[in-house]
Amino acid sequence: MDLMAKSFHEFLTNKSFLEMMRCEGLAPVFLGVIRKFRDELLRRLGLLNPKSLELEVLRILSSIRSVEVFVDVGAFEGIYSLFCAERGCTVFAFEPNPATFERLSKRLSKHRNVVCYNLALGDKKESKELYVPENAPEQSSINILQKHGRIKAVKVNVERLDDFHNIHPDVMKIDVEGYGYNVLLGSCKTLKVYHPQIILEFHSIEEYNKCKDYLEGKGYVVKLLDYWKDHGHIYAYHHSRSCKIS
Repeated sequence: MDLMAKSFHEFLTNKSFLEMMRCEGLAPVFLGVIRKFRDELLRRLGLLNPKSLELEVLRILSSIRSVEVFVDVGAFEGIYSLFCAERGCTVFAFEPNPATFERLSKRLSKHRNVVCYNLALGDKKESKELYVPENAPEQSSINILQKHGRIKAVKVNVERLDDFHNIHPDVMKIDVEGYGYNVLLGSCKTLKVYHPQIILEFHSIEEYNKCKDYLEGKGYVVKLLDYWKDHGHIYAYHHSRSCKIS
């Protein structure tokens, strides 16, 4: 009970919570609090599996209709790519971390409808340092978001999605630890021509606002799915299409 009380105390006293609630309504912020409470409880019980944290995005993916081409940006070990591949989608998976990419490729090797790229996506073609926490490789990022103990830097290649003329996405999932806005900038033509639905994880209020403003400027409707301590997910669809999730 003290854990629940602590969660709601943080919710009620955190200015970013209150600002997000004022702008987006109570539901997604409240949902973020509940999920944080659930995850912390599971962690204390020793039952928190990192894969369980993926269930909400999988639920969203499963509710999206008419998905033929799925682009997984920040694929990590491929849980979303595998899910979509087994549903018959053509999948393009981008993962810059060489060690993680090896596991991703092995996991998806039996699926002929999957193409894996050992690349990061961003707003221009260049080489960048990818910062890889030794104890949390799933939080590897071109931006250092927070302290993770020992971190190693790996040089990776960055490309723009717009330069992949063979990729015509129906859905994009973007989870790149604070680099999502850059991915959107490098997908400008893709968004304009193909109007893919987007599931994006953000890691700060600033990133949320920048991504939201950019997508709305491209004719998208942006929905906040959940939020907790500057971290959450958005779902976006082009105004010319109806909302595809239930």
